[in-house]
Amino acid sequence: MRKTILFLLISIIIIFADGTIIPSANYNQEIYSYDQIAVIKHFEGVEELNLLVKTYLYQSAAWIIPLPTSPAISEVNTDLFLDLAEMSKPVYPNQPGYDYNCGGYYGPTEETRGGEDYFIIEQAHVYGFLTTVVINTNLADSLRNWLSNNGYLVNDTVIDLFQEYIAKNWNHFFCARTIDTVAYDRNSLGVKLVFNSENPVFPLKISRANYNTSYYYPGLFLYVITTNKMTFTDSKLLYANKVNAKELKEIQKDFPDLGNYLKADYYLTKLFKEYQSATELEDITLDKAKDDKEYRELYSSRYQYYGMGIPIFPFFLFFILLIMKGYYLLKQRQKLNPKQ
Repeated sequence: MRKTILFLLISIIIIFADGTIIPSANYNQEIYSYDQIAVIKHFEGVEELNLLVKTYLYQSAAWIIPLPTSPAISEVNTDLFLDLAEMSKPVYPNQPGYDYNCGGYYGPTEETRGGEDYFIIEQAHVYGFLTTVVINTNLADSLRNWLSNNGYLVNDTVIDLFQEYIAKNWNHFFCARTIDTVAYDRNSLGVKLVFNSENPVFPLKISRANYNTSYYYPGLFLYVITTNKMTFTDSKLLYANKVNAKELKEIQKDFPDLGNYLKADYYLTKLFKEYQSATELEDITLDKAKDDKEYRELYSSRYQYYGMGIPIFPFFLFFILLIMKGYYLLKQRQKLNPKQ
């Protein structure tokens, strides 16, 4: 018994010191979690915003994205998101070959409308389980009324957010809601919005309309493809790689959908941010990072358990050790006091 306890104690010390716990191979939690995931490609003033729509996030709700110019809309293969998550996932520190490094359409220009009020339905499409429209307007009240009359659930706080976007000339609103998700044979859908934008942007402030302090607000995984390593305020860098010709060939072989989306010398950055309150939700304008150094995240030796960084496996072994120690002391006491 003493040898067993000693062995467990040594094991716990090794595990705490070495951090060799192996997490599940299916690490790509952003694909299957409640976190948002988006891919931005930005070159020469044109942005491609690719969004992964998950049916369990958008049941019976309006999904509204304000944009600075009218977008071209299309469906994108969800394998693009899967490929990116798989290629950029953290690596084990001791795996062979480990290294910290990682080895168009132009939309219509904004029209000058002076002081006139306008409300125009520019586009209407159905993609899988989504029915979508693009509305161009400077009338926040009319937009809210139209959404309410067409089956969108719009709360009272959204009108102020609409007005803020209109005030900064983001007058185009991509609106979508789910239709028959049961008849659709997939639980996610990729949507691509292509529009003119001087800088790569991600409209996030509109999410304040759906924020409820009694619920956990999901984080944001943002992939950015452009000419440089990118960043935004308080974001965490998870992956950064300038794709060279040799890497591109390997990517095309292992991840065909992603390989067709990249070119040699494109810079791919993966960023993450977790939000704790509605006031933190602001529109994101991405900036060049201070350097173009490549980076790849390491697997963490700690699981996040109910928001606490607890090393679960060592904790479990330590708990077993306490039970065995108690059992050993009880047996010793019974030997010394057999009548008890």
